[in-house]
Amino acid sequence: PANPAPCARVLSNWPPDDRESLLAAAGEERLRRKAERLAVAIADRGANQVFYEEYLAALGYPENKAPFRRLAAVLPLDVLRATAAGDPVRAEALLTGMAGLLPPTTQGEWSAAARRHARALWDHWWKVRPETGGLKPDVWRLSGVRPANHPVRRLAGAAWFLTRPEPAADALRRCALGPNPVAALLDWLDVRADTFWGHYASRLGPRSTRPVALIGRSRASAILINVCVPMTAALGLDAPFAAGWLERLPPEAPSGRLRAVAHTLFGPQHPPSLYRDGLRRQGVLQIFQDYCLHNRSHCAECAFPGWLQESTAR
Repeated sequence: PANPAPCARVLSNWPPDDRESLLAAAGEERLRRKAERLAVAIADRGANQVFYEEYLAALGYPENKAPFRRLAAVLPLDVLRATAAGDPVRAEALLTGMAGLLPPTTQGEWSAAARRHARALWDHWWKVRPETGGLKPDVWRLSGVRPANHPVRRLAGAAWFLTRPEPAADALRRCALGPNPVAALLDWLDVRADTFWGHYASRLGPRSTRPVALIGRSRASAILINVCVPMTAALGLDAPFAAGWLERLPPEAPSGRLRAVAHTLFGPQHPPSLYRDGLRRQGVLQIFQDYCLHNRSHCAECAFPGWLQESTAR
């Protein structure tokens, strides 16, 4: 963009409270649009399947979102739950096998615990594997992925989460209608288990001295904002947009895109407190999507600065 961008020149004259209000309004709009999209999907495929699709996609980060979503399509939730019969290890074998990420053999450099875990997965996989429909290993982007974020660890966490007795739609309603919905949803999404991946970050690493979350608070926060809030609204509950809920959303880890857009909007010396909470970070991304993503004029033809000036005049 131009330096400074036209929108940054207008916003530099706005009081901090007005800039924060702008981002909050954009963030709420982003969540409402997601809720509208999910409501259409729920009418087509059912609430629990749609949650499953969105949940797996959220585990994939940008690099692996597409194959995770494809996995949810080739292995529907009702098939996973019926086959696993409440056993998370069987569910992990089915998810990992269908993803094409089940190791063909154990490796000599693995720990004894890693070899036992892989054998346990194979003991289930050969009994439940379908003849066709799985993903190929080469659809996954694994280079540069931190061990704790590797798809095989995320699938293990999903296996434990998705074999819980309470269906996701029921859990969403229960948490949303409780006294502290944000905290309840974070607790529900946080997955910790006494399993191999609950003690190891990778098959090559040593056993951790402390338990390792399969789905920790950082990823749970992202799922809460991007999946649970719009899903709850799509189920017909007004709670997500009630006063006080959105303001309590935890922040996602800042991405390079978010930092770049904030730099464009507010200049290089802006205070990060402008988008400290989860709602305002959603707002930054919505402004990017509406105005920056498809604009190839280097700001010259962008309508956003004009809209900001009209808002100032009003």
